[in-house]
Amino acid sequence: MKYKRIISIFLCICLQIMISACTYANNTDEVKVTIDGEYVEFDQPPVIIEGRTMVPLRKIFEKLGAKVEYDPETSTVYASKTDFEMSMKIGENKYTVNNTEYSLDVPSQIINDRTLVPVRAVSESMDCIVDWDGAARTVIILTQQALEQQALKVHFIDVGQADSALLICNDKTMLIDGGNVEDSSRVVSYLAKHNIDYLDYVVCTHAHEDHVGGLSGPLSVMDVGTIYAPLTEEDTRAYLNFKNKAEENGVEIVHPDCKEVFYLGDGKVEILGPVSEETNNLNNTSIVLKITYGETSFLFTGDAEYEEEQDIINMGYDLSADVLKVGHHGAENSSSYTFLREVMPEYAVISVGKDNKYSHPSENTLSRLRDVGAKVYRTDLQGDITFLSDGENITAVTQKNSEVQTNPTENTEKKTVQYIGNKNTKKYHRLDCSSLPKEENQIGFSSKEEAENQGYEPCSKCKP
Repeated sequence: MKYKRIISIFLCICLQIMISACTYANNTDEVKVTIDGEYVEFDQPPVIIEGRTMVPLRKIFEKLGAKVEYDPETSTVYASKTDFEMSMKIGENKYTVNNTEYSLDVPSQIINDRTLVPVRAVSESMDCIVDWDGAARTVIILTQQALEQQALKVHFIDVGQADSALLICNDKTMLIDGGNVEDSSRVVSYLAKHNIDYLDYVVCTHAHEDHVGGLSGPLSVMDVGTIYAPLTEEDTRAYLNFKNKAEENGVEIVHPDCKEVFYLGDGKVEILGPVSEETNNLNNTSIVLKITYGETSFLFTGDAEYEEEQDIINMGYDLSADVLKVGHHGAENSSSYTFLREVMPEYAVISVGKDNKYSHPSENTLSRLRDVGAKVYRTDLQGDITFLSDGENITAVTQKNSEVQTNPTENTEKKTVQYIGNKNTKKYHRLDCSSLPKEENQIGFSSKEEAENQGYEPCSKCKP
C-alpha cells in the first residue's frame, strides 16, 4: 500500500508538470508581437503570466530604439533613449521612468536565461500605443513615428456618464465637450499627456452640465482659437463658468449655422445641426458635426434625440460615416432606425458611465446598432478609446478590454433595413409609408420574407 501511494503521488506530480508544460507551450507558441506592422522575432518566445504578456526586455527595448544595460550586482536593467531613462530591478513590482515610479501587476522575471517584462508597461513608458488582437493572439504596438503618419487622431476620453472627445489633425486640435465639472482636471491631464497646450477649436455641443461642465478647466489653463456653442443657454453655474472662462480667454462664443464648414488641418468639418433651436429640449439643440479626412469620416451627435435627427435628415445631408459617436450616451430616444440607416457606421462609440442610474445604453439602441452591423465601443467597459486614420484606413485602440463583448450577439455584417415593423400591431411598412409606428415600437427588416417569417403582415397601404 505504501508503494502504491508513493507511485500515485509521483504520477500526480508528473501530470501537473505535463499540464504546466502544455500551458507554457501554448502561451509561447501562440502569442506574437508586431511593432508598426512588423512581427518581432524572439529567441525566447513571449508568454502570458497572470493575464499579462511578457516579452524579452532587451529585444523589445532595442526594437523601440532604446539602448539597454544591465547591472548584475543590483540585478537592475537600464534603458535609455532621447528624453527617456528607465530602470527596472528584476523581480520587483515597480520601475522608474524619468525619475517617476510606476507599479507592475506582474514583476519582471528571468525565464530560460532571458529577462521578461510586461510588454504593455514597457511600450507605453516609451509613448507607444498598445492594443491586443485576440483573434490573432497578437500584441500590436504603434510607435510615435508611426502615429505621426496617422494624420487624424480621434480620442474619446472616458469621463464616465458624460461626453468628451479630442481630435488632432496635422497638429491642429479640437475639443468637443468636457464632461462634468468634476471631470475638468481629468480632461486637462489628458491634454497635457498628449502635449497639447493650445486648442484651435472648442465645441460645447449643448448646455447640459455633463457636456459643458469640464470645459472650464482647459479654458483656464490654455489659449483657444475659436469656441462654438448653440445659441440656447442654461442658467446654471456650470454654463456660466464656461462663459466666464471664454471671456477671460478673450474669445467670443460663436453660434454656428447649419452648413457652416471649417478645416481642422486637412480634415473638413461640417456643421449639420441644430437645424432649429425652437424646442424646450436642450438635447435637441446639440451641435452635430461631421469631420471628413480623406476617405474616412466621423459623426458627432451630442445628445441629439429623434426630433433633431429627423430635422437633420430632412436637410438632405450626406450623413454616412465610418465612426458614429452615439447620441445621448446610447439612450432609447436617440439613434433612431431612420437616422442609423442614413449613417450606416462601421464603428459606434458610446460614452457612458459604469452602472449609471439611467440604464444607458438602452437595449433597444444596442439592438438597432446590431441591425446596422456597427461594431460597438464603450467607455464604461474599455476606458479611453482612440481611432487613428491615415485617410483610407481606420485603426481603433482601447485603453483596456479590447476583446470584451460590448454588444451581445452583434452582427458581423451590416443589415440594410428595407421595411419597418410595428411591434404592437405586427404589421410591416415600407420606409416611405405615412403610417410608420413610433420609434419605440419599430423593428427593422431587410426583406418582406424576413418580416413575414417573424409573423408580420403588410399594412393596408403597403400591400402589393
